[in-house]
Amino acid sequence: QAPWWLRGTGNLSQCLAMARALLKPTAKCYVPANDRSFAVDSRSGACGISGVYEPVVEKRKFIAIGQYAKVAQFLGLSLDTLVPLSEWNAAVQRTCGKRMVANKCWKAIWLGSVLHSGL
Repeated sequence: QAPWWLRGTGNLSQCLAMARALLKPTAKCYVPANDRSFAVDSRSGACGISGVYEPVVEKRKFIAIGQYAKVAQFLGLSLDTLVPLSEWNAAVQRTCGKRMVANKCWKAIWLGSVLHSGL
C-alpha cells in the first residue's frame, strides 16, 4: 500500500475541524452507556476516541508528559502550574493562527482535540 502524504493549507479552522473529525465522534459505542457522554455510574463507562471505552476522567487533573509537555512548551504554556484547556486553545490560536509551524501546529491541534473531545 502506498504511503499517504498530506500538505497543510495553513487554514487553522479547517485543521481544527479535521482533527475533531479524526476522533470519529459519531462512532458506535460498545459499552453499556451507549453514547459518548460520561455515564453517571463509572462502571458503565463511556466512549472516547472512535467508540473505544474510556474511564471517567472528568474533574481530574491531567499531568502533561511526553509530547503533551513538549507541545505545551512550544505553545509557551507553563509547565509549573495547572493550565485550563481554554489556555491551551488560546495558545494554539495565538501561535498557529498567524503561521502554521509544520508538524508542531498539527500536533498542538491534535493533542488539544484529544483533550477536549477524546477523553
